[in-house]
Amino acid sequence: MFIEKPAFPVSVDLSEAGEKVSNLLKRRHWIAFTFSSTILVYVPYYFYSYDIVEETEKKTNHVSSGSKAFNAFNKEFDAEVADLASLEDVSRSNEVSEEDAPRVLSPKINESEAKDIILVKTASLAGTSKKNVMISGLELLYVPFWIVKANVKLGVDEKHELGLRINATTGNIVNEASVPFKEKGFSELTSEALDDLSKPSEWINYSVELASKLSKGFKGKSDNSLNLSNPDVKILVLAIIAIIVIIWVAYL
Repeated sequence: MFIEKPAFPVSVDLSEAGEKVSNLLKRRHWIAFTFSSTILVYVPYYFYSYDIVEETEKKTNHVSSGSKAFNAFNKEFDAEVADLASLEDVSRSNEVSEEDAPRVLSPKINESEAKDIILVKTASLAGTSKKNVMISGLELLYVPFWIVKANVKLGVDEKHELGLRINATTGNIVNEASVPFKEKGFSELTSEALDDLSKPSEWINYSVELASKLSKGFKGKSDNSLNLSNPDVKILVLAIIAIIVIIWVAYL
């Protein structure tokens, strides 16, 4: 299909986008999750360069320069997208694949309106008057994003939907910070502990930790009973059992 303005290429396909989200969720300890939808969206951006100058009585001083990308749909700057303009050997084309049934967003502002807004916003960010800002190379280009929605399990019957945006050209997850860390449950900690204990090299580490944390399990108990409500104590007790079983099997 053809679109009105050139677009950056899709370098990350559907399966790779899903894998990136899966890896992120697992790193944040979300094990029980499902994908509800994934869509490829082309977002319009105005790319441009700017120069900040300062007029004096005798001469004009060049203060700074740079480049930015202004989202023509939500009217916000995007620093990461701006970096696309500096990538070498990245082709842009008006022809995009229809295989993933992409959605193409239309700009909400035209070039003339964009230039006026960009001038004011750039001046504001630079802390100067808009008369000191020079805009050049203004160009509308499309950037592809995978929008991946995943449902994570909060409780027995409770789920929460997360929406992740992956830059389909660079592969970066734009809103990675929106995925919170999940506190590991007892079953997950147990599984990890048993997996570690399958390696004899980890036994010494657990033995040292065991001596420290088991002593804390008795803390505050006048009858010297073990505080089994403590998750650390539970895990380490299981570790003792696992070590005994492993040694017993090894020497049968």
